[in-house]
Amino acid sequence: MTPPRPCPACSGARAAPLFVKDGHDIVECRDCGTAYVAQDPATIDFQALYGESYYTGGSDAVFADYVGQEAARRAQARRKLWLLRHLPPRLPRSGRLLDVGCAAGFFLAEAKACYEVQGVELSAWSSAYARDRLGLPVVTGTLQQAALPAAHFDIVTLWDVIEHVPDPVPLLAEAARVLKPG
Repeated sequence: MTPPRPCPACSGARAAPLFVKDGHDIVECRDCGTAYVAQDPATIDFQALYGESYYTGGSDAVFADYVGQEAARRAQARRKLWLLRHLPPRLPRSGRLLDVGCAAGFFLAEAKACYEVQGVELSAWSSAYARDRLGLPVVTGTLQQAALPAAHFDIVTLWDVIEHVPDPVPLLAEAARVLKPG
């Protein structure tokens, strides 16, 4: 294993190996406990990683058939939406909702019954799916690249996203920037 990069959460330089996943060394920061990919994110081709096969069951698939499981994924989205609207702290029951890492848009498709929705998705394939098949407003790229207006959204969600982000601190800072105060 090559020496790991500094911890993306605390910049600590003391990391212990945890395991290897898909050729990537996963390490744990000995200072703060954050687990992260040891290699420099600049060396990872994220567009190739999150291509069509990632969602449709291709040879390098993570999901057996993510888009083929639309009904089940929408049911899961409705449960998440219910939690957002009913469990403390109760979030606004209307307004603007941004879903970062929205994949094929199934959560957004359900949330648009209650909110004005917007999505951001790194994968060109899945963001096109959300736009073309579901008619959703989804920007392809990172949240930072989307350059959305400040203090614009009432709710920002990042379902199953943080563990995929090479450096979560700038992402969370940008999420806070586009979120309305309070």
